[in-house]
Amino acid sequence: MSFNEEVTFTTTITNIDSTARIIYNGLSGGTNLETSEELRQRVLKIIQEPQAPLNVNNIKILLIEAIPTITNTNRIKVYENTPANGSVTVYFVEDSKSNILPDTATQSLAKNTIISIKDAFVKDDEIIVNAPTLNPQNFTFSSLNPNTSTMRSTIKANIEDYFNNLNIGDKIVKNDYLAFISNSQDSSTGATLQSFNLSL
Repeated sequence: MSFNEEVTFTTTITNIDSTARIIYNGLSGGTNLETSEELRQRVLKIIQEPQAPLNVNNIKILLIEAIPTITNTNRIKVYENTPANGSVTVYFVEDSKSNILPDTATQSLAKNTIISIKDAFVKDDEIIVNAPTLNPQNFTFSSLNPNTSTMRSTIKANIEDYFNNLNIGDKIVKNDYLAFISNSQDSSTGATLQSFNLSL
């Protein structure tokens, strides 16, 4: 700014004249908070790494809070950019209910919960919430030793525990569920499972 040019304070101070004039050698001094290059880098970082609240972890946390019948975050599966870029598809089950598949009302609650944190540029119809498709698996034992009702109940509970600890979409690993079965112990007698023949 040049000599004798008038400037005005944007915020006035009581009993202080809000106007001033530049002295003969001009106005100088002061620094910018950041250089043009620093500003450019900061803007690029925001574009490349947006700190959006709509992410996998936040979706899972919100759904656990909104729907208490979801017992664990591993029972929620979030697919980003599915079925198209910018969209998100969510599947979940409710283990504390006899029918673990969420009904239409619960799916709607889950969708509205996610919509509440979505970015402005994400359309509501790009948030997709569905119940997963069950894939029943029969376990048939041709022999058990010991073969008691309490041992059978323990084996059934251990198999259910194996499946309940899977993430939605995980592959069923034979050695894993065989280990759950082999570790069965009769709840009545304390006897451990000695042998079994299993067909699927």
